[in-house]
Amino acid sequence: MGRIYACVGDAGCTLESFAAMEQRDTRDYARLPVDHMSRAVDEMAELQVAIDSLDSSAFAHPQHYQPIKGGNASRVYLEMESR
Repeated sequence: MGRIYACVGDAGCTLESFAAMEQRDTRDYARLPVDHMSRAVDEMAELQVAIDSLDSSAFAHPQHYQPIKGGNASRVYLEMESR
């Protein structure tokens, strides 16, 4: 996997878009924070605790992973919280 995408907009819509993609890593990366943050919100975990407990290390190889990983997790958490 050479690139990783930022989660922007509706995470559900993003998942639908990625579901059609043949790039398994991208689809799996998009699903990981949605599943994790949905559970965190259901368990009423604080935002930073939820971000810190998200293990996305399997996707740490793209060069742009470090700068966007926290922002992706935060945006998905806030979206799940607003539902």
